[in-house]
Amino acid sequence: MLNRCRSSMSACVRMWPRRLVVVMTMSGLQQGAVRTVYNGGRRTSEQLPRWMNEKDEQKANGQLKATSNGKRLGGSKQRQVSFITEDEFNEVWSVRFMYGELQTVDEVIDILEQKSRVFQPAQLLILLETLYKLHDLHDIARIHQAYGPFIKKMESQPGYCSLLYLLLRTQFYLQDYPVVELLFRWYASCQKPDGTLFIYGLRAMLENNNAVSAKQFFYRFVKSCKELHSNDYMLQLMSSYAIKKGDMHGLNDIFKLWLDNSRIKPSHLSLARAQLEFEKFDTIEGKYYWYQILHHPQVVKSGYHQSDYYLMARFIKRIDESKLPAVSIQKEIQTNSAYSNVSCEARSLLYKQLLHTYMKANDFASLKDMLRIIQQDHEVNISMDFHLVICRYFSKNGLLGDLTSYLKDVVIKLPPSGKPVFDSRLLSIIWRCAVTAYPMLLREFENEFQLLFNQEKYVYCFPWLRNCVKNQLSLDALEARGDGIFSRRTATNSETKKLYRASNHLKRHDVSKVCNMIRKHLDASMRPAFDLYYSLMKYCVNHRQFNMMKFLETSLRPTYRYIPLKVDILTLRARIYQLLDNENLGTGEARGNLKVTSMINAFITTHEQHLNFQNRLQLGTLASKFGLFDLAEQQFAHARRLMRPTERRELYMYYKSLSAFYTLAKRPTCLIDTLRAFNDEPHSSLITHYWLRSIRTHITWLRRNNADEELVNELNKQRSRMVLHYADAKMEGLHSISALTSLLRSWLDQLCEADRAAMDLRREALKKSTDAALAARAHSAPSSAAASCSLASGLPSTQPLAQPNFYTYPYKECEQSIGTHAELP
Repeated sequence: MLNRCRSSMSACVRMWPRRLVVVMTMSGLQQGAVRTVYNGGRRTSEQLPRWMNEKDEQKANGQLKATSNGKRLGGSKQRQVSFITEDEFNEVWSVRFMYGELQTVDEVIDILEQKSRVFQPAQLLILLETLYKLHDLHDIARIHQAYGPFIKKMESQPGYCSLLYLLLRTQFYLQDYPVVELLFRWYASCQKPDGTLFIYGLRAMLENNNAVSAKQFFYRFVKSCKELHSNDYMLQLMSSYAIKKGDMHGLNDIFKLWLDNSRIKPSHLSLARAQLEFEKFDTIEGKYYWYQILHHPQVVKSGYHQSDYYLMARFIKRIDESKLPAVSIQKEIQTNSAYSNVSCEARSLLYKQLLHTYMKANDFASLKDMLRIIQQDHEVNISMDFHLVICRYFSKNGLLGDLTSYLKDVVIKLPPSGKPVFDSRLLSIIWRCAVTAYPMLLREFENEFQLLFNQEKYVYCFPWLRNCVKNQLSLDALEARGDGIFSRRTATNSETKKLYRASNHLKRHDVSKVCNMIRKHLDASMRPAFDLYYSLMKYCVNHRQFNMMKFLETSLRPTYRYIPLKVDILTLRARIYQLLDNENLGTGEARGNLKVTSMINAFITTHEQHLNFQNRLQLGTLASKFGLFDLAEQQFAHARRLMRPTERRELYMYYKSLSAFYTLAKRPTCLIDTLRAFNDEPHSSLITHYWLRSIRTHITWLRRNNADEELVNELNKQRSRMVLHYADAKMEGLHSISALTSLLRSWLDQLCEADRAAMDLRREALKKSTDAALAARAHSAPSSAAASCSLASGLPSTQPLAQPNFYTYPYKECEQSIGTHAELP
């Protein structure tokens, strides 16, 4: 992991014969594009190396002054670093760099730390190119960590652009996207990137949640870099991001921009994904957008109307409308002549889309039937993408034992293929599954996973691992009223950064800045995700920020195609609070208020047919808060009928809400029955420390309100039973995570052993080719001195590196790097 320091560089260079003396002073440089917000305050992201905080460049007495408090660079005092001379490099280092031994990497880092001497970019590039050919990205990252504070100040030296090119590609594979974005900006300032680097830069902006910058960058690329349009990968990235956010307006703008300006026609796969998104909710607006795209001259010329993808997209729409079962789908594919000759690629789109649909609907029976159908289709390759959908089903429902078994029996036994089986997507699924299954063990799980995945031997084989682990770690939830474990957010959560920034502005009553932030996204046609809208609405209601809430409802709400009723319940609560504020009534004084009763009853009557389990709980809790106990009890009864008895989380939500209601209504007997019923439920394994603490508070409150002592004793007895269940659940969770980590450790050891064997073969091949090259040069040179000169002349130019000759496993090239944004749906 790259070292970090809150410092910046000021620079000036004095040239001496055969030597360049560099002295650097580091002061605080800020890069707004790569900042992250934690716990409501701004600070440098965990992902960022300290040297990234560069702000300005100042000349000082013909020398570059730098101070660093980074691990690699020692203390904060001024220090001088000098370049290795060409003579010394050719005599001592040139040949060693061509072999790329681990000892050489250690010495390169030590000579900087202990002797304050650095290699010039063209010199260092020889070693990094060798490591890149060996797939030793971990050691490239180590060198980058040490040299980070000095790289930008070497921009006038030969090899600087090529060095950035190689580092950028390395950090992209390491998934250190803030660093990738910064390196891309540096590279673009000295040389025009190629098409691959443009994709890396855009992907980094999207991963860093800089949606507005990404849209502007995409616009400039499409308008000004038409000669680099060799495929539609940029379109796939942007459209996949809009689909992931459910942003139909943004998706339309992206396609319109591409179709009107690019000479490259969209691929049929990109068009099929857009068609499915526009037609998802069967809205007039969506149909209009899709009609315009479908009849655009570029799309007509592409032949999409007659393609297999167009046929499959229409078939998927019909399946969704008629709710065809998996057996009927298989029969139609086999008997309908229109579908029997469809390409395997188009059928893969059909299968993936249906698997995602069944996964989201928790329809495991249809999921298994569809997987069986896919296995019978011998033309379609069952790639890891299919297995990830099954794993996501287990993760979504917290079935950690089932996921462990599936990994053991299926995934680990998959034959090697072009794509690695163990990647960041699978790690994220495993992590989420563990947290969903046992949320009370969140910190224990995270500690266990960090101990496992941060081992040096695993990080060496999977250099992206350390960044991925950091991205999965939880942040403190904002406004986590109640159980914060159900409000888990990570640093890479798409809206975490915006949410914390907006909450800070609202705490200072600075509504205008939040409005401007939202307008900026809307102006760029990159609407914020619904999660941000709902979280901000909830924050505004809880803190009586009614003006801000009104702005959200008028400007942001109309941009979403579907608004769940939980938002309208929030609005109802806000209206009630406004009513009480106007009448100068507190919550306690409003108990039984006729106007409040009328408002809640009117809402229930209007939406009666569409209220789900969660809505009923929310309305019951709202009614009980204002003393409307009969109405609240009716809503809880409706929720009971809608509850799925095998869903642990629904059981937990129902009984927790009901226990709070009976406490507020001062009905200890009903509270006893509620706790006893929960303890007798066969699937009531989800209990949290927060709920146990709440029940203890309930009992204390009832005792103070003169509850019968026998009833209090019975309540304590039922709570003791819950404590035992809680302890059992924690023990079960610890056993489950132990079994999972043991399986993962064994699997990773096997993968690392295979990787080391492949590395040995690559080193052996490199040694033979290097020995042969050196022997040929020595034989053709008249003297050893001439040979040294010949080697020196082989230093790379400032032109970008050619595409590396990657081995198939385990590295991903550009087509595979689109990653999560290109997944369906």
